[in-house]
Amino acid sequence: MTAVYSASYAPEIRLRGVVATGVPYFTPEALVAVQEARPRDVVDPMLGYNFLVLSLVEHLDPSFDASDYVYEGVLPTARTVQGVCNLDIRAKIQDLGLTNDSTFKTPPPLQKGFEQMQFPTLEFSVPIFVGTGWVDRDTPPRMQARFVDAAFEAGSNVSAHLYEGYDHLTVLNHSMADSIPFVAAAFSCDEIPGNCDKLPFENQVRAKVGCSRVSCFCSRFPRTDRRGCLTNKA
Repeated sequence: MTAVYSASYAPEIRLRGVVATGVPYFTPEALVAVQEARPRDVVDPMLGYNFLVLSLVEHLDPSFDASDYVYEGVLPTARTVQGVCNLDIRAKIQDLGLTNDSTFKTPPPLQKGFEQMQFPTLEFSVPIFVGTGWVDRDTPPRMQARFVDAAFEAGSNVSAHLYEGYDHLTVLNHSMADSIPFVAAAFSCDEIPGNCDKLPFENQVRAKVGCSRVSCFCSRFPRTDRRGCLTNKA
């Protein structure tokens, strides 16, 4: 997200590339996927994300009150999300044994907050590396697969990687075996072709959720990319 907005607030910085792991992609379909992956009657530390979204909606809409949706006994915990770290709120939720059903009186309108977290464009001006943990529950692989699909369709140059056995946090360090060479190539102005013709999600994620295959858009990149580097493309 920062890479998309950077030109508007820091035009003097010339980006060479973007490295991202655990990319969130809040389309209506993606939100459904996330909710379906989270059982309602099991302790769920990721409720902290819901609390953050409710806090955002309250900030944007003075008429919105989270207390209309969150049980009174849980509300103090939900309010603390503005001043504590993610790990701390997750631990608190675990200690209290909070589930979706024990937290919300009625399903909150989370989409109002998630709408404000969407990318203004998926046409990135520089190559982007996406590392996805196969057991990521925070931003599930199928959510990230849809992000990669949409970015390719928008004409972005994406190098997508899937790491089995790693989650939202552990994928970061493990992906460095691939992301460090990506960064080196970006700073050296070497050509980074992307892998839209061989996506890592094809056999794993798409087989599970039936995602449509994306056509290859590799040929759409200009001879001079917006890193200011000359490429070998005709």
